[in-house]
Amino acid sequence: MKEPSNPQEAINQATDLVNKARYAEAERLLNGVLAVVPNYPPALHLLGLISFHRGAIDPAIELITKALQKAPFEYDYLANVCEMCRKRGRLDEAIEFGERAVAINPRAYSALSNLGIAYFDRGDFKKARDLQRKALKIAPKHIPAINNLGSAYQQLNETGRAKSAYEKVIKLAPENLDARNNLGALLLLMNELSEAESQLRVALNIDPNYASAHTNLGRVLEAANRLDEAKEAFITAAKLRAYPDPLLGLARLGLKQGQHDQALKWADAAYRLEATKDTLLLLGEIHHHLGNVQQALDCFEGANAKA
Repeated sequence: MKEPSNPQEAINQATDLVNKARYAEAERLLNGVLAVVPNYPPALHLLGLISFHRGAIDPAIELITKALQKAPFEYDYLANVCEMCRKRGRLDEAIEFGERAVAINPRAYSALSNLGIAYFDRGDFKKARDLQRKALKIAPKHIPAINNLGSAYQQLNETGRAKSAYEKVIKLAPENLDARNNLGALLLLMNELSEAESQLRVALNIDPNYASAHTNLGRVLEAANRLDEAKEAFITAAKLRAYPDPLLGLARLGLKQGQHDQALKWADAAYRLEATKDTLLLLGEIHHHLGNVQQALDCFEGANAKA
């Protein structure tokens, strides 16, 4: 690749490299730009995206926030940092950045969709639904917005619309794992176990390391009373990613099979990762079966405090 002769040419080359996931080469160009033009917003923004793709989200937020100090009306910067803040659980900041983005450009469908996800995470599912609808009026085939609209419908108990949204994503993008996983989980709730299993196995054929699909498959197999297969799915999910859901699945299976000590081990591990109401209720039930009366009462009281 020819060496750039000016900062804008370097930005163009770096953008192409970032799109191709050639981050080290892009970083070299961008640092060269900053050596000539300190705090150049496009360079800071791209460095932020590189940091984000590498999993360093807080430094990414810092870089793009710094870019916005010099370029406060770049709505794509605002949309990106909205999503980054959301992923870090910084929902107030995410919503502030997202609202600024759509105020500057009301037709920025990616910004509308990102803002909708932030409201979803806050628990405002109607607002999330409305924002995804706005995004889709502008870009009817925007896959993330269709999928996120399905999630909003699901939370609002509009299961038919949720199912239609996920199916639309799959029709447009058959290898979209999130839509297949979401559809599998929804079909489980609808007690359509065979179709749920089918969707989840398709997702796992595409990506065998998709932990959430293994967890949902475990739930489907548990509902079908195929407990040994369910246990295998939950164990696979727990090995792939450290999060409470597969551990709670294993704890439930242990409780059903009378393996209370093993169930307690799994539930304690889930509690250490996240002390939720559901985890406390399950712990309380396990302690009750073990005859640990005080521990059970403590768990139930803790669950009530979280209600």
